[in-house]
Amino acid sequence: MMNHHAPAGRSRKLARWKELLADPVGQAVIVAGKPGSGKTFLLDRMVAEGLKQESLCCAAVRYVVPPTDSPGMVMRNIMEDVFFAARAKVGLLETRTSRFYQWNTVIDRLGLAASAGGTGSGGVSRTTSGNDACALLNKLRYDPSKNVFDQFRERLELISRWMPRNGRLIIVLDPEREMHAFRHERWRSLVATLPSKLKLLFAQRPEDPLVVGHEVLSCPDIPYMPGTPDGLAPLEDADIDFLLAGGKRLRTSFRTGELKAKLDFYRGNPYSVGAAIAMLEFAEGTLDDLPTDEVPERMAEAQWNRLATLFPGDPEVVSLFRAYAVLETVVPDAIVCAVAGVEAESLERYLKRPYVRSLIRDEPGGRCIYHAYLADTIRSTMRLPDGSWNEEAKRFHQIAAYVYQSRLHSGLYPDALATLRLPEHTLHAEGPNAFVKALCFCEEAFRTLGLWVAYGNLLEKSLGMIPAGSPAEIDIRYRLGRLRMRQENHDAAQREFEIASERIRSYDDPKRAALLTMEIGRLFFLQKRWSKSERAFRRGIEAYRKIGDTAGVIEGLRALAEVQIRLGHTEEAETTLDESHRLCETITLPRLRQRTAAGVLCAIGMLDESRGRYDKAAERFHEALDLTKELYDREIEAEIHLYLRDIEQQIGDLPGAEKNLAKAIRIFEELHMIENAAEGYYHLAILEQGQEKDMVAGEHFHKAQTLFRQLGNRRRTDAIEQILEERRRCTVNGYAP
Repeated sequence: MMNHHAPAGRSRKLARWKELLADPVGQAVIVAGKPGSGKTFLLDRMVAEGLKQESLCCAAVRYVVPPTDSPGMVMRNIMEDVFFAARAKVGLLETRTSRFYQWNTVIDRLGLAASAGGTGSGGVSRTTSGNDACALLNKLRYDPSKNVFDQFRERLELISRWMPRNGRLIIVLDPEREMHAFRHERWRSLVATLPSKLKLLFAQRPEDPLVVGHEVLSCPDIPYMPGTPDGLAPLEDADIDFLLAGGKRLRTSFRTGELKAKLDFYRGNPYSVGAAIAMLEFAEGTLDDLPTDEVPERMAEAQWNRLATLFPGDPEVVSLFRAYAVLETVVPDAIVCAVAGVEAESLERYLKRPYVRSLIRDEPGGRCIYHAYLADTIRSTMRLPDGSWNEEAKRFHQIAAYVYQSRLHSGLYPDALATLRLPEHTLHAEGPNAFVKALCFCEEAFRTLGLWVAYGNLLEKSLGMIPAGSPAEIDIRYRLGRLRMRQENHDAAQREFEIASERIRSYDDPKRAALLTMEIGRLFFLQKRWSKSERAFRRGIEAYRKIGDTAGVIEGLRALAEVQIRLGHTEEAETTLDESHRLCETITLPRLRQRTAAGVLCAIGMLDESRGRYDKAAERFHEALDLTKELYDREIEAEIHLYLRDIEQQIGDLPGAEKNLAKAIRIFEELHMIENAAEGYYHLAILEQGQEKDMVAGEHFHKAQTLFRQLGNRRRTDAIEQILEERRRCTVNGYAP
């Protein structure tokens, strides 16, 4: 069935696209235009035209890119998808998704598995055996230890090499709304070296980063389908004639002259023209049913009204569309059915109706309303005059929040969609305070998934919703400060902590004040401002004493001892640790007593190390390691391996240091402690480089850089880039890094 929303003509653009497609040179193409100008459907038409070219062997995959996905995340998703498609091919994976079917078609159509397995030449063979698919699986698997951008380019080069001479792979990247702006220049870097026979298609609004970013705009290899970055022009008469020719009811029920005169009123707006044609063809509409206002928003209102007219007395279809509108993004059928209160069988029945089907778009991972104009219109019907949600919308948001919270609880690994959407739906259902609580609830999931940039954006968003000086604001600034510390943005962290400290003076909340004071001490410690760190830790210790928190006092004493060691005050550090050791004996809870004792033993080991008593220090660390293994406290176990690494480096046992560091990294990865793993890979690369293990050191530098980039730590990302650039220069000049 033809999609009558699509500006399927655009003859000059399509002719230009065919020229680009015929050229085997690897190339990116940007389709730029304002909302409603027909970007998505022109992209769809371009793909359809490519698949029809008899002289070429084309295959395509399409990705809807959420605004939270950075270029690195998009590239990683593509690599993982093709890997899982190949994995399913050999029976190792039974899950079937839209992306699986797309990549499965690519693998078969282009003969990738046969070429990877050595049974074909350049993809000439179309027969795929299990051995071929296994070979493909091994060669395309995403390796988290390597730089994602370099790896993505390498995988594309492999695919290009395995394709037949007339093969073309089209990868469509269509942002959900705006495209993630962080490090978008990476796309330019990729395009500049895009392998042959690959075409990368971007949909962009005029204000999106690939259009306004000079890094991309200055690249001569990127053509704009409209001819300029300003956007797509209105549909021409030939385009509209093409659309009209595809509709049976349009040809038999309307006079061509009257129909075209009515459509001319919309001045070639692709959204309005496409919506009008779909309404007449699929919804039994008349010319009088079409709006007389050329503004696209009026057309969206007419679409919504027509839907209600087609299903009189049937609240389920209205609930489904309202649920899709409230959910906003692409969602699996199970989620929209749960929110709308509709059975899955009912959804499938409605989707068989042509008009309903024309308003819903299939995407990898689920479905959504086909255009933002219609979704915005439906949401507007659920708002009160003051702009707030009505009770039905609040109920939908509440159910969505419950569903996403259940998904976060149900798996060993958190669900990214649930992590990103739970706070938003909680906000609309219960208000800002509940939003803050949901955001805090999701913190661990954001950390595990490495979505620190998205988490920081949501934390900053929450600050504009809650009263200044409220306990909620203090909590958010505390968390935002900790996040900025992890990203090594120490100035920003200090600002957040200072504001939180000022606000907390108005409240009698000694527990929160103690926590905040200790974090300030840790920030000063990271900045090597030892005296300020010492004063902050002393204040934190006193705060914990006042509220009778013995474990807090012990932790504060341990941190204070670390500062005293750095200052060279070893006698004071010994006194501090003696007190912490005595306090450990007073803790009645066995597990807590063992945990704090392990921490104190580590601090004593650090003191011995500072005095050059390395054997004694190692003995203390091993005692602490035995305690943590009894507790099965993996995080502290990893930290102790780092202490042992320091000892072995001091005595010149580099292989031993490398071994302990690798153990710590493995634990950090098991616990999804990304920032710790990134730091570990960086130091492991330094160790390996010192032992002239240049190849593996380079891999670990790339891995550390990828993780720091994922955390949004630009300073460390750029610092490692300088190291890698120096390594490249050394390689070119023929001497060791």
